[in-house]
Amino acid sequence: MTVKYQFGDDLTALTDAMAAWRADRNDGRVVVPTGLAPLDDTWQTAAAPDLLAAILQAFLPERDLTELTTLATTALTATWGKRAPIAVTPKRGKLATRYAEMATGLTMSAADWNTALVQSLVDTAQPLALVAHDANALIALAEHLDAGNHLTGYAALATVPPLVQKQFAAASLAEQVTPVAVDETASLNSLTGWQAEQAALSQTTKAAGQVYVPVDGGQLSVLVPQILSYFLIAQQAPAEELTIVCASDDLSEVLAARYAQLLGAPIKRVLAAIGPDSPLAAVAAGAELTTNWPLAKNALRLAASFHEQALPLTSAWADLQTSWSSWLSCAPVTTTAGLREIRRGQTQDQMTLGAQTALASALVQSEQLPDAIVLSTTDPFQTPEAIITGITDRDDGKTDFEAVQILRQIVDLKVPRVITHLKSKELPELPNYLQQAALAQLQAGLNA
Repeated sequence: MTVKYQFGDDLTALTDAMAAWRADRNDGRVVVPTGLAPLDDTWQTAAAPDLLAAILQAFLPERDLTELTTLATTALTATWGKRAPIAVTPKRGKLATRYAEMATGLTMSAADWNTALVQSLVDTAQPLALVAHDANALIALAEHLDAGNHLTGYAALATVPPLVQKQFAAASLAEQVTPVAVDETASLNSLTGWQAEQAALSQTTKAAGQVYVPVDGGQLSVLVPQILSYFLIAQQAPAEELTIVCASDDLSEVLAARYAQLLGAPIKRVLAAIGPDSPLAAVAAGAELTTNWPLAKNALRLAASFHEQALPLTSAWADLQTSWSSWLSCAPVTTTAGLREIRRGQTQDQMTLGAQTALASALVQSEQLPDAIVLSTTDPFQTPEAIITGITDRDDGKTDFEAVQILRQIVDLKVPRVITHLKSKELPELPNYLQQAALAQLQAGLNA
């Protein structure tokens, strides 16, 4: 069976498969890959570059495997060097929980790996005009921006951790990179917000001989690296049917797990922890899917992977849930529960949990779920303030570098080098724009 690409709302086929990988279409329709066939059993022992190439060819069967292997090797080496991308810990505690920990990169989050293929899969000789829709994506792309490409993007700095704020500002020191701080991003991340961005930027970039590439969690090129992560987890837990638990804002981690399952990874079920500030929390509470465009794309693709039927953008969350209810469970987890889990993990399991990881681990505890593998997507040092509060049960008011030093004294972990480098930089103070002015600033950034 060969993969095919269809529009989710009426199942009409795309005649050009590569069009599914271009995120600059202005039609506001969701492209759904169907017909994914399991990889052969050699995946169980394959090296990461060969495995990633096989995954890519499953989605892009017309591409040459040798070319894809080179692409995969380059992405893995550029992101991780000689380090393993992901490692599964021994079982911890009464529930025998394991944690699948990402290696620490520049953003101290999964964005380092998730964005590794964005530039190489656009399939064009023209320079790219990349627009990142969250802070971590911009930071990661700035570190590995290909020559000739331009990068801008936005973040509401008040909503991201202090160290991420500093990293976002530091990205402006790189050539051809313009981060834009805005007061809020909810409207920008909606379908109408994306359409306004596309209308504002596509002509500008076309005139400059560039290809406009928005980068969000609903891009297929962002999902593929995550699919590899699940296969690497399965390699480290051979002959097991896996129960995966993650925290998710836009279902990208969940959809990647589903595609990994379709490609042959033994994933029995997935549980997703929904934090109180997650876009997923708003949609689950009744907001329209299109209030968050990445989430809408992933939710419709996820539903279509279980029942190949036309699904309009107006689909209700409650209706979509019936498609995946036997495989996926989503549950809200409070900030307090996450902080409590940080303390429990440290004192009982001798495990220092990042803030997002703690939400997922708290769900394991509340469900009393045995033998689960928790996806750990953030380094604890990305949010030292939260980790200290969780462990000590008090907020001492220390932030960023001061909090890092305190956390270092509490836990036996090495401080990521990126923090040391960040501390030595003289950081600019970014102006904070109203979201209404964001598009003009993005245009200016791409023209800089």
